[in-house]
Amino acid sequence: MGNAGRDGGENYTPRPLATTIVNVVRPNIGDKMNDSAVGSAGFLCVAFDHLKSGRELSTNEWQTLQKRTFYGKKIKSLA
Repeated sequence: MGNAGRDGGENYTPRPLATTIVNVVRPNIGDKMNDSAVGSAGFLCVAFDHLKSGRELSTNEWQTLQKRTFYGKKIKSLA
């Protein structure tokens, strides 16, 4: 892993694996979701799709999703 600088390299979670994990965890609107190695935000995107699928969301639920649900941090600026 990594290159000659030993920085650990870049690794991305395959979308099917992220989908499986989200399906097992089964997040609900109002839960906070943090991806501390956000990279391409695959986990957060899958969780967002899971939360909005199959039903109409109220205005309050949309605000919760947009402002108080998803958090991510990436150490490197160019993931």
